[in-house]
Amino acid sequence: MTYWRNHCSSIGVTGKLAPHSLRYAFAQNLMRYYKAKGHSEKKVMAMISMNLGHGDGRGR
Repeated sequence: MTYWRNHCSSIGVTGKLAPHSLRYAFAQNLMRYYKAKGHSEKKVMAMISMNLGHGDGRGR
């Protein structure tokens, strides 16, 4: 994570363009895309979670 943050800072990705903001924007775009495809809210959230690397979180 430190490598990622340092790399982003070195190329000027800071402030509003910080990695978290980019990740949030990516998730929002995915949400609109999946909803337009007709998926349910629950399914959309599960798919976005997996796309962001969190896993599905089920079965625990």
